[in-house]
Amino acid sequence: MATKKKTETKTEFRVSRIWTVEYRSYSVVKATNAEEAARLALEDDDYSDQESCDGSDGPTEIDEIVEITPDGGEIEHDIPVADDAEYADVAWRVEDIKERMPDWSNKRCAKWLERNADAIQVAMIDAGGDEIERSLPRE
Repeated sequence: MATKKKTETKTEFRVSRIWTVEYRSYSVVKATNAEEAARLALEDDDYSDQESCDGSDGPTEIDEIVEITPDGGEIEHDIPVADDAEYADVAWRVEDIKERMPDWSNKRCAKWLERNADAIQVAMIDAGGDEIERSLPRE
């Protein structure tokens, strides 16, 4: 007696991807679940549908996963959170130094930032760690 092979039904998901560099694209993928839809959307390198690209590269994140039901309805899914997700990014720019040193040229501000980047980063990490310690609930 032959057994039938079970085939998984693919459902359509609309996945909104965001980049921290200020551009966004939307994908429609066929997947068996929301996690697979997120993975497939991140693997899609067709950027023809992106909006307001600033020309930079950056990490991609999933903003929204919506399952499209056979009758055209929509079911929103929770976004899978990666353990290695990053929060509270900070960057210093020439304009930040220029505000403090208005007589300096942009080039001088950029060179100063380049020379002091490591020390600034260490100070930001220390200050962030202190703030995390201060703001975590005490039991």
